Amino acid sequence: MRRFFFTLLLVVLPARAFALDMEYHTYNGFDPILTAFQKIALIFGHNSFRGLFFSVVVAGILFGGLALYMKAFMGNRFSLGTWLTPLAVGVVLYLGLIIPTGNLIIYDDVLNRFQAVAGVPNGIVAVAGVTNLIESVSRDQWTTFAAAVAGIFLMMVVAFRRHESPYTGYACRLREIDDGADYDVTLSYGYNRGPVTLMKGAALRSIALTVDTAPGSVLLEYCRQK
Repeated sequence: MRRFFFTLLLVVLPARAFALDMEYHTYNGFDPILTAFQKIALIFGHNSFRGLFFSVVVAGILFGGLALYMKAFMGNRFSLGTWLTPLAVGVVLYLGLIIPTGNLIIYDDVLNRFQAVAGVPNGIVAVAGVTNLIESVSRDQWTTFAAAVAGIFLMMVVAFRRHESPYTGYACRLREIDDGADYDVTLSYGYNRGPVTLMKGAALRSIALTVDTAPGSVLLEYCRQK
Protein backbone atom coordinates (compact mmCIF):
# COMPACT_ATOMS: atom_id res chain seq x y z
CA MET A 1 0.00 0.00 0.00
CA ARG A 2 2.81 2.40 0.81
CA ARG A 3 4.39 1.74 -2.57
CA PHE A 4 1.11 2.59 -4.23
CA PHE A 5 0.83 5.94 -2.45
CA PHE A 6 4.47 6.74 -3.20
CA THR A 7 3.93 6.07 -6.90
CA LEU A 8 0.76 8.16 -6.84
CA LEU A 9 2.68 10.98 -5.16
CA LEU A 10 5.29 10.95 -7.93
CA VAL A 11 2.56 11.26 -10.55
CA VAL A 12 0.55 13.97 -8.79
CA LEU A 13 3.40 16.25 -7.76
CA PRO A 14 4.29 18.91 -10.34
CA ALA A 15 7.30 18.20 -12.52
CA ARG A 16 8.89 21.46 -11.38
CA ALA A 17 9.33 19.95 -7.90
CA PHE A 18 11.97 17.63 -9.36
CA ALA A 19 13.74 20.25 -11.50
CA LEU A 20 17.48 19.78 -11.89
CA ASP A 21 19.84 22.66 -12.67
CA MET A 22 23.42 22.13 -13.84
CA GLU A 23 26.16 23.99 -15.68
CA TYR A 24 27.75 23.23 -19.04
CA HIS A 25 31.05 24.90 -19.93
CA THR A 26 32.23 25.35 -23.50
CA TYR A 27 35.18 27.08 -25.16
CA ASN A 28 34.29 29.37 -28.07
CA GLY A 29 31.35 27.13 -28.96
CA PHE A 30 28.52 29.06 -27.32
CA ASP A 31 26.10 29.43 -30.24
CA PRO A 32 26.07 25.82 -31.56
CA ILE A 33 25.92 24.31 -28.05
CA LEU A 34 23.13 26.67 -27.03
CA THR A 35 21.15 25.94 -30.21
CA ALA A 36 21.56 22.17 -29.76
CA PHE A 37 20.12 22.13 -26.24
CA GLN A 38 17.33 24.55 -27.20
CA LYS A 39 16.26 22.14 -29.94
CA ILE A 40 16.43 19.23 -27.49
CA ALA A 41 14.10 21.13 -25.15
CA LEU A 42 11.68 21.84 -28.01
CA ILE A 43 11.65 18.20 -29.16
CA PHE A 44 11.01 16.66 -25.75
CA GLY A 45 8.55 19.39 -24.75
CA HIS A 46 6.37 19.03 -27.83
CA ASN A 47 3.04 17.26 -27.45
CA SER A 48 3.82 15.06 -30.46
CA PHE A 49 6.69 13.42 -28.55
CA ARG A 50 4.46 12.66 -25.58
CA GLY A 51 1.83 11.30 -27.93
CA LEU A 52 4.46 9.05 -29.49
CA PHE A 53 5.45 7.73 -26.06
CA PHE A 54 1.82 6.98 -25.22
CA SER A 55 1.38 5.17 -28.54
CA VAL A 56 4.51 3.06 -27.92
CA VAL A 57 3.30 2.11 -24.44
CA VAL A 58 -0.13 1.09 -25.74
CA ALA A 59 1.46 -0.92 -28.56
CA GLY A 60 3.78 -2.64 -26.06
CA ILE A 61 0.84 -3.60 -23.86
CA LEU A 62 -1.14 -4.94 -26.80
CA PHE A 63 1.67 -6.95 -28.37
CA GLY A 64 2.85 -8.20 -24.96
CA GLY A 65 -0.64 -9.31 -24.05
CA LEU A 66 -1.03 -10.99 -27.43
CA ALA A 67 2.25 -12.87 -26.93
CA LEU A 68 1.17 -14.07 -23.47
CA TYR A 69 -2.21 -15.14 -24.84
CA MET A 70 -0.55 -17.16 -27.60
CA LYS A 71 1.73 -18.89 -25.07
CA ALA A 72 -1.22 -19.75 -22.86
CA PHE A 73 -3.24 -20.91 -25.85
CA MET A 74 -0.43 -23.25 -26.93
CA GLY A 75 -0.10 -24.65 -23.41
CA ASN A 76 3.29 -23.07 -22.65
CA ARG A 77 4.25 -21.60 -19.30
CA PHE A 78 4.31 -17.83 -19.03
CA SER A 79 4.94 -15.17 -16.42
CA LEU A 80 3.38 -11.74 -16.17
CA GLY A 81 6.59 -10.45 -14.61
CA THR A 82 8.63 -11.00 -17.76
CA TRP A 83 6.20 -8.77 -19.62
CA LEU A 84 5.35 -6.14 -17.02
CA THR A 85 8.86 -5.56 -15.61
CA PRO A 86 10.47 -3.99 -18.73
CA LEU A 87 7.31 -1.97 -19.35
CA ALA A 88 7.23 -0.69 -15.77
CA VAL A 89 10.94 0.17 -15.82
CA GLY A 90 10.52 2.13 -19.04
CA VAL A 91 7.53 4.07 -17.71
CA VAL A 92 9.31 4.87 -14.44
CA LEU A 93 12.42 6.10 -16.27
CA TYR A 94 10.27 8.25 -18.53
CA LEU A 95 8.34 9.72 -15.61
CA GLY A 96 11.50 10.28 -13.58
CA LEU A 97 14.00 11.46 -16.21
CA ILE A 98 12.05 12.86 -19.17
CA ILE A 99 8.83 14.40 -17.79
CA PRO A 100 10.58 16.51 -15.08
CA THR A 101 12.58 19.29 -16.70
CA GLY A 102 15.32 21.56 -15.43
CA ASN A 103 17.72 24.25 -16.56
CA LEU A 104 21.08 23.77 -18.25
CA ILE A 105 23.21 26.89 -17.95
CA ILE A 106 25.62 27.26 -20.86
CA TYR A 107 28.87 29.07 -20.04
CA ASP A 108 31.45 30.07 -22.65
CA ASP A 109 34.76 30.67 -20.88
CA VAL A 110 36.30 32.20 -24.02
CA LEU A 111 33.53 34.57 -25.12
CA ASN A 112 32.44 35.29 -21.52
CA ARG A 113 28.80 34.58 -22.34
CA PHE A 114 26.18 32.51 -20.57
CA GLN A 115 22.51 31.66 -20.98
CA ALA A 116 20.12 29.24 -19.30
CA VAL A 117 18.18 26.74 -21.40
CA ALA A 118 14.87 25.88 -19.74
CA GLY A 119 12.74 22.83 -20.36
CA VAL A 120 15.55 20.30 -20.80
CA PRO A 121 14.64 16.83 -19.41
CA ASN A 122 16.36 16.02 -16.12
CA GLY A 123 18.00 12.91 -17.59
CA ILE A 124 19.69 14.93 -20.32
CA VAL A 125 20.63 17.70 -17.88
CA ALA A 126 22.29 15.15 -15.59
CA VAL A 127 24.21 13.36 -18.35
CA ALA A 128 25.38 16.57 -20.03
CA GLY A 129 26.30 18.28 -16.76
CA VAL A 130 28.15 15.34 -15.23
CA THR A 131 30.13 14.46 -18.37
CA ASN A 132 31.05 18.11 -18.88
CA LEU A 133 32.14 18.35 -15.25
CA ILE A 134 34.37 15.30 -15.65
CA GLU A 135 35.93 16.80 -18.77
CA SER A 136 36.44 20.14 -17.04
CA VAL A 137 38.45 18.55 -14.21
CA SER A 138 41.49 18.21 -16.46
CA ARG A 139 42.18 21.68 -17.87
CA ASP A 140 45.42 20.69 -19.61
CA GLN A 141 43.74 18.50 -22.22
CA TRP A 142 41.70 18.94 -25.37
CA THR A 143 37.95 18.46 -25.70
CA THR A 144 36.15 17.43 -28.89
CA PHE A 145 32.53 17.28 -29.98
CA ALA A 146 31.26 15.54 -33.13
CA ALA A 147 27.99 15.94 -35.02
CA ALA A 148 26.46 14.74 -38.27
CA VAL A 149 24.14 16.63 -40.60
CA ALA A 150 21.54 14.18 -41.84
CA GLY A 151 20.76 13.99 -45.52
CA ILE A 152 23.96 15.50 -46.87
CA PHE A 153 26.52 13.20 -45.18
CA LEU A 154 28.36 16.15 -43.63
CA MET A 155 30.35 15.47 -40.48
CA MET A 156 31.64 18.15 -38.11
CA VAL A 157 34.17 17.96 -35.29
CA VAL A 158 34.83 20.87 -32.95
CA ALA A 159 38.10 20.62 -31.01
CA PHE A 160 38.87 22.89 -28.06
CA ARG A 161 42.30 23.51 -26.59
CA ARG A 162 41.93 24.28 -22.89
CA HIS A 163 43.44 27.17 -20.98
CA GLU A 164 46.31 25.23 -19.45
CA SER A 165 46.97 22.81 -22.26
CA PRO A 166 50.63 22.83 -23.39
CA TYR A 167 49.77 20.82 -26.51
CA THR A 168 49.33 22.73 -29.75
CA GLY A 169 48.25 19.63 -31.69
CA TYR A 170 45.60 16.97 -31.33
CA ALA A 171 45.66 13.62 -33.15
CA CYS A 172 42.06 13.13 -34.18
CA ARG A 173 40.86 9.54 -34.68
CA LEU A 174 37.81 9.58 -36.96
CA ARG A 175 35.49 6.62 -37.35
CA GLU A 176 33.46 5.28 -40.25
CA ILE A 177 35.91 6.60 -42.81
CA ASP A 178 36.42 4.89 -46.17
CA ASP A 179 40.19 4.88 -46.69
CA GLY A 180 39.87 4.79 -50.47
CA ALA A 181 37.21 7.48 -50.83
CA ASP A 182 37.73 11.19 -51.51
CA TYR A 183 36.54 13.77 -48.98
CA ASP A 184 36.05 17.53 -49.11
CA VAL A 185 37.71 18.80 -45.93
CA THR A 186 37.47 22.26 -44.36
CA LEU A 187 39.36 23.60 -41.35
CA SER A 188 38.02 26.83 -39.83
CA TYR A 189 39.85 28.65 -37.05
CA GLY A 190 37.62 31.71 -36.73
CA TYR A 191 34.26 33.03 -37.80
CA ASN A 192 35.24 32.81 -41.48
CA ARG A 193 35.03 29.40 -43.12
CA GLY A 194 38.34 27.96 -44.29
CA PRO A 195 39.14 26.74 -47.81
CA VAL A 196 37.97 23.34 -49.03
CA THR A 197 40.69 20.79 -49.73
CA LEU A 198 40.54 17.30 -51.21
CA MET A 199 41.78 14.49 -48.96
CA LYS A 200 41.83 10.73 -49.11
CA GLY A 201 40.04 8.82 -46.37
CA ALA A 202 43.25 7.15 -45.19
CA ALA A 203 44.80 10.56 -44.46
CA LEU A 204 41.60 12.00 -43.02
CA ARG A 205 41.18 9.16 -40.54
CA SER A 206 44.19 10.31 -38.48
CA ILE A 207 44.21 14.03 -39.29
CA ALA A 208 46.18 16.26 -36.91
CA LEU A 209 44.40 19.38 -35.64
CA THR A 210 46.48 22.32 -34.44
CA VAL A 211 45.55 25.37 -32.38
CA ASP A 212 48.33 27.84 -31.59
CA THR A 213 46.56 29.79 -28.84
CA ALA A 214 45.18 28.55 -25.53
CA PRO A 215 42.27 28.59 -25.13
CA GLY A 216 41.27 28.14 -28.73
CA SER A 217 39.23 26.01 -31.08
CA VAL A 218 39.09 24.62 -34.60
CA LEU A 219 36.14 23.36 -36.63
CA LEU A 220 36.68 20.35 -38.90
CA GLU A 221 34.12 19.64 -41.61
CA TYR A 222 34.35 16.70 -44.00
CA CYS A 223 31.99 15.35 -46.59
CA ARG A 224 32.46 12.30 -48.79
CA GLN A 225 32.33 13.00 -52.50
CA LYS A 226 29.62 11.19 -54.42
